[in-house]
Amino acid sequence: MVLAGDRRPGRARAEIVDSASALLPDSLDVMGWDFTDQGMRLVLSPRAVTLVEDSFAGAVKPFLARRGLATGDIEHFLLHPGSAKILDACERSLGIGADKTRLSRDFLAENGNLSSSSLLFILRDAVEKAAPRPGSHGLMAAFGPGFACELLLLRF
Repeated sequence: MVLAGDRRPGRARAEIVDSASALLPDSLDVMGWDFTDQGMRLVLSPRAVTLVEDSFAGAVKPFLARRGLATGDIEHFLLHPGSAKILDACERSLGIGADKTRLSRDFLAENGNLSSSSLLFILRDAVEKAAPRPGSHGLMAAFGPGFACELLLLRF
């Protein structure tokens, strides 16, 4: 990923405002990797969807609140598109509609799950295609082993 600093002429397309990591409760067995002679193999429990639905808002809401924001203040939710079921669970947890996660859903439909790199493509789509309002906020989120939730607050 290429980032530009203050000395680069022109306006930044997205500014990183804040970041956080949260370990979702009772989740150690939900996601991980098996290393085999054939390479890495993802281990994902069927509990992942329920865990996301039950716990995602518990990570996101305090993260936004420390910047004086709520989910209704976020214009674009740029979520790692691990699966349509995970995106559904994120929406239910936060009480948002699929219109707020459209960029992630479109990316998943067109490209599938490209692991962590998916979020960089979705961010590109946000700044180039979605034309976010200047000053509006976006939230990037991904899940990883442990079952960790990684959060990034953006200002466009």
